[in-house]
Amino acid sequence: MAEITTVEEKLAEVTGLAQAAQGAIEKVAPTIEDEQALSSLETMKSEAEQTEERCTSVIDKRDGSKTAILDKARETKQEATEMMSTYLGDDSDGLDGVEFMTMAEAG
Repeated sequence: MAEITTVEEKLAEVTGLAQAAQGAIEKVAPTIEDEQALSSLETMKSEAEQTEERCTSVIDKRDGSKTAILDKARETKQEATEMMSTYLGDDSDGLDGVEFMTMAEAG
């Protein structure tokens, strides 16, 4: 991977986490019955989508490091997705999902 600056690395991490959050919400939402919790998840998903769009817009303007930044974003997304899979095993319920999303958003 090409060298990226600390700022570009953080940009990649935010992008990857925003992407992972969207996937996590898609997995968790069907297990939630509480309408207020579902509404909160949808708000979180919308915010993650907006964050990804803003980050992608900035990344698109980074000549020479765009590919390396996107590679780091994919790596971050994969790591976050693996953490989610570990945390939310087959016996997880909606409350576990909301707990995971709350922890992820706090991070």
